[in-house]
Amino acid sequence: MRIDRLLPIAAVLTASALSASDAPSQSLLEAPEPFAAALRSRFGKDLLIRSLSIAAESADIEVQDPAVPENLDLYPFEDGALGSAEPVQAGRSRRHLKASLFRLTDVDLSILPRLVSDARRRAETTDARVAQVRIERSTSYEYTESWGWPRIYVTVHGPRGGAVVEYDLAGKHKKTRRW
Repeated sequence: MRIDRLLPIAAVLTASALSASDAPSQSLLEAPEPFAAALRSRFGKDLLIRSLSIAAESADIEVQDPAVPENLDLYPFEDGALGSAEPVQAGRSRRHLKASLFRLTDVDLSILPRLVSDARRRAETTDARVAQVRIERSTSYEYTESWGWPRIYVTVHGPRGGAVVEYDLAGKHKKTRRW
């Protein structure tokens, strides 16, 4: 075969390979399953966590060290994999730490795409985009510190305002704070 006939074929193959590798990966906010699968694979079912945070391209989770319960470790999730543990300051109060923890099995990440869509609507701002989803126990500091149920907080930004939309772990809307 002549070289002048191969050049157009090579150009098409190169362009399609480049476009496939340059294609943006799906946001973890819209498709959290890779993160959920990595958590299940690494930690199993009985893990206690203090917080879980998800952005479009990365996530992280603070977990109690089962071997040393007064310690917390942060595990980043980037490029489709959980990274190594990084120590987190848990404070000196074991009671405070225990009150802030909840089970990883209580969290269903498959509801996040629905909550992301709902939060954009509730933010009531043009060009709303979700910056982050954070899951942690709610706290109150009126007269004394008290710990509530774990909540899902969806932070929405737009050029003319934003909001934090709060849900329970089942995805029921609790409140919206706009700015």
